[in-house]
Formats: sequence, structure tokens, C-alpha cells
Amino acid sequence: MKTFLRTIPLFIVAMVIVYALPVFNSATQTPTNKNQQKTNEQVAKKTKTGMVQKTVPVDGLADYIGISIDLFTQQFGEPVRKDETAYDFQWWIYNQKDKDYLQVGVKDGKIVTIFALGTNLDVAPFKIGMTIDSIYSTATLYPNFEVEYNEDTYELELSESDMNNHPLIAFDNGTFAILILDQFTNKVIGIRYLDVSILMYLNLYEVVSKTPTPSVSQDNLDWNAVNQGNQQEAFEIINVLRRRNKVPILEMNPDLNALASQIFATYTKPLEEATTSNTLSEKKIGEFLSKNQSDVKELQPIYFNQTTDVTWAIGSLFSIESQRELLMSKQFNSIGMGYQKHEALLLLNSDL
Repeated sequence: MKTFLRTIPLFIVAMVIVYALPVFNSATQTPTNKNQQKTNEQVAKKTKTGMVQKTVPVDGLADYIGISIDLFTQQFGEPVRKDETAYDFQWWIYNQKDKDYLQVGVKDGKIVTIFALGTNLDVAPFKIGMTIDSIYSTATLYPNFEVEYNEDTYELELSESDMNNHPLIAFDNGTFAILILDQFTNKVIGIRYLDVSILMYLNLYEVVSKTPTPSVSQDNLDWNAVNQGNQQEAFEIINVLRRRNKVPILEMNPDLNALASQIFATYTKPLEEATTSNTLSEKKIGEFLSKNQSDVKELQPIYFNQTTDVTWAIGSLFSIESQRELLMSKQFNSIGMGYQKHEALLLLNSDL
């Protein structure tokens, strides 16, 4: 009995040591050890989710993202014009030749995005006109991306349509490229380069994480200036692609421009999201044209409503077979356009 009583204090001391030791170790852990533990946890988390996409070595025009526009103009010269956008940057337009057509997005004196359409441009390791098979042999395409922006982590998920028509590429300098493909030819028709801020602001891909998506304030925009820029860019991009496909270019028709604006003015509420899938929008536009333009032959409207800029919007039309066919049709020789913020109405006509 005495022996048993002697062991009780020893047992209590042992239990105190066992339970107190982890607490002591945690309290005395060095910052380096804590940081290492945090890093290991982050690596383990990324490995578990499979969200770590491999990057491509930066090359070509991608290397200009983030640099001063002054350095760019030393090589490429001054732009033909500068267009306002709804996304807190300005498009500098280089449209002197189709094969060199280029739009450079500038914010605070630095390049934040580039739209490369010309076939002569250095878009290595890719190439305007390369096939989808060539893309797969050049880089691995990922359906999921993990993006760090403003100390937040965003998980992006590309749909099957995204993968087929505008896959996303990550470069090793933290910038990105979107390859814009023509559904009919399965070839790259243009490449959009962007830094992470523009990628997030444009909201082009689904964000599957619960992280709030950043946005740009559009309260004080000069929408007339933005609409004019969008209209001119859309007109030029469509004609560059028509010439590339050996189709006669479209002439801008001021009367059709006015007609498109009149349709928007008639319907003060935004039209539905897309005429291709919403019969009510088709009905509204069709009824207006039949009542007001009975003398216009072969007038074909194309309506879209996307909260993105015009380079993405026009590129997206080439992923829709019916829209792509209309834009490249030899039947039409003139076009009119109306823009209302993020809505656009194109009117294709066979008579000048």
C-alpha cells in the first residue's frame, strides 16, 4: 500500500510533463520554424487541390507586360490613336498594317495588357495561325488555375468551351496569355496578354473559390468615348480577319450606325443577354426592323452583351459557328454598329 502511495506523485509529475511539453514547444517555436510550418501547410494544400499550374518561359510580346510605355514606343513608335476603356486603362492602337495590328493597354504609364492580332508580331512561343495540335505540343493547357492577387488567392476554372476556344496560359513572370481560336479553322486568330489585375477585372473565367472578385468602378466613365472606341476597334478587327480569310472588307455605313443607336434608344431597358439564345430579343430587334426599315434588304443583326472589352467580345463570336459565319460571309459588304456600355448591336447589310 505504501509503495502504491509513493507512485502517485510520480504519476502526476509524468502526466504534467506529457501534457505541458507540446504547449511549451509551441510557445518557444522560432519565427523561422513557424514560417516553415506555414509554408509546408501551403504546399500541402496546393498539392492536395492540384491547382498549381506549370508556367511557360516568358517570350515575345509577353515580356512587355509591366514595362514602361516609353520603352515600348522607342521600338514601336507612337500609336495611331488612343481609345478609352471601361477598365481603368487606355488602348493605344497600332493599326497601320493588318499583319502588325496591335493594341497596347496602358495604365499609369505602364503596359498592363496587349492584344496581338497581326500575323507578323512576335508572339513566341506561340504563333498567329497555329493549330490547336501545335498548341498542345508547345504548352500544357490546364483547366484550373490558382492566382494570387492583392494578398488573396483565386481559383479559376475553365469550361470545356474555354479550353477549346480561349485557353489560358501562365508565364513564369506572373503574367498570362489567352489564345483566341477560330472554331471553324481551329487556329489561333489572336492572343491577349494581361497582368493579373486585368485578368481579374475582366472576369473572363469562372471563379470557383469564395474569394470576392475585384472590380473597377465605372461610375464616372465617359461612356460616349468608350462606345466610340469600342465601335472603331470592332470594325477594324472584323476587317482584319475578313482580309485574312480572303473575304472583301466591310464598309462602315453611317445610316446603319444611326439605326443601331435608334434601336437602343427605343428600348431603354437593356436587351436580353444574347439574341442567339433569347427569342424575345430577336423578336424586339426583328419587329423594329420590319416596321422601320422595310426597304433594307438582307439586313442581319448580331447582338451581344458581355461585361468585357471588345477584343474578347469579337473573339468570342468566332467560337459561335453561326456568328462566325455571318461575320465572314461574302454576302455582306457594309456594317453599322451601336454600342451602349457593354451591349453591342452589329447590323450587316448586303447593299451599300
